[in-house]
Amino acid sequence: MPEISGYGADFSVRQAERSAAGRQSLVRHIYIIAITANAEADNRSKCGQAGMDDYINRPVELSELEAAIHRGLADCAARKAIEEVLDPIVIARLRQLRTPGRSDPVIEPADLFLEEAPAQLEVMELAIEEDGCTSLSRAISAATSPKGSSGNLGGRNLAALCDEIEQAAKNWSPEEAMPLVQRPRQGADRLRGALEKVMRR
Repeated sequence: MPEISGYGADFSVRQAERSAAGRQSLVRHIYIIAITANAEADNRSKCGQAGMDDYINRPVELSELEAAIHRGLADCAARKAIEEVLDPIVIARLRQLRTPGRSDPVIEPADLFLEEAPAQLEVMELAIEEDGCTSLSRAISAATSPKGSSGNLGGRNLAALCDEIEQAAKNWSPEEAMPLVQRPRQGADRLRGALEKVMRR
């Protein structure tokens, strides 16, 4: 490419993705496969650090290219599954806060959620099952924290479920809240799985 290098093209694509996240537009990850004549391990690492998704050597072998495309399709399916649970715009905006030499900005709030949410959801379930004035008040408090922490990470579904339970508790309607109490735990499990995959990327 006479006008721009492969790294330059990769940078432009990733910059466009970050700009879309900043505008709260639809963020679509472009899967990039690097093709290079340099087979050294440090070059592979450089491609990964630049934001490329995969790497094959030149001259291109069709079997190697086919394998890379299959890996890309599998990766896209995995991303789609994650995005059903986690808002990609929220994750992209968090990662815009990254500074050189510092850890991924997603990790700290994700770790906090993973550590605290199970106990908070258990308190909420027990409080609703007790069905009393003070217990419903505890349910409201217990629902507020996972609603906020999951929402801050882009876990829209779990945040909405916790809000639904919180509103039912505020209306002193345990009969409305009771059928919902198991759903946040399932939502938290799905969110945990999605967060763990995102943090490994």
